[in-house]
Amino acid sequence: MAHYLGLGLTHYPLLAGTDEHMADLFRWTLADPDIPADRQRIRILTAGAVADAQLRLDTRTIGLAKDTPMVPPTPGVHQLALIDARGRIVDRSLFTVR
Repeated sequence: MAHYLGLGLTHYPLLAGTDEHMADLFRWTLADPDIPADRQRIRILTAGAVADAQLRLDTRTIGLAKDTPMVPPTPGVHQLALIDARGRIVDRSLFTVR
């Protein structure tokens, strides 16, 4: 049984490019002045057996993994954790929003 965490954008017209340039694409898109700050969101995507799993961003539970929650891009270093029904961390990902 595998679990995967992924980060995505809710608005990006040209998701094409090599992996080494994706961080620059994310940074450029999140800083786009044409997207109002109240509409900028990071969509949290999961795959695998996550039916009852919850997502925790830093110290706050943000919802069920199967619901693909969206969160505002708050500057700083963050930890996204996938929590199973027993409250254990199954997987986690560190990321930085600049």
